[in-house]
Amino acid sequence: MIFALAVVCLAAVAVAGWATAWPPGGATPQQVVPATAVPTAALPSLSPKDFVADLKESRLVALSFIFAENDDAARKAASRLDLLEVSMREQLDALRAATSGEKQRRILDQAGESLAFFVDAEQQARRFKQAGKRELAEATLYGNVAPYATELEQILHTLEIEQRRERPE
Repeated sequence: MIFALAVVCLAAVAVAGWATAWPPGGATPQQVVPATAVPTAALPSLSPKDFVADLKESRLVALSFIFAENDDAARKAASRLDLLEVSMREQLDALRAATSGEKQRRILDQAGESLAFFVDAEQQARRFKQAGKRELAEATLYGNVAPYATELEQILHTLEIEQRRERPE
């Protein structure tokens, strides 16, 4: 089981490293427009699934940060993590603004608390990695970040169910 986990981690690192180092078709890397550049008026169609997609991407980018082979790759991953953090906070705010019921607001409040714990744990893992303590960073990633991400996914799934329940037919 440990061998399988190690193989999965190495594969994730290899894919992340390849994706950041080799642009498709030999093209020059393009500048990515951060999610923060999207006007707020364009966000009401946001769904909890969009948030979960960013959450999953954040977990993958955190893995690539922890297992980065050089400072440049780690710097790029850290920058992407910062953008994802801002994006997820803005998405929760947009979901709150579009919320119609009290139950949904309470679910989003819980998601906000969970997101704060998730971000804090992720930043703690980043600090360990930057201090040269990769094993502690790894342990924090698997022991703290992953459970908070799972909790957030479950909370947002509950929100989707509640939205379907309250949707007028």
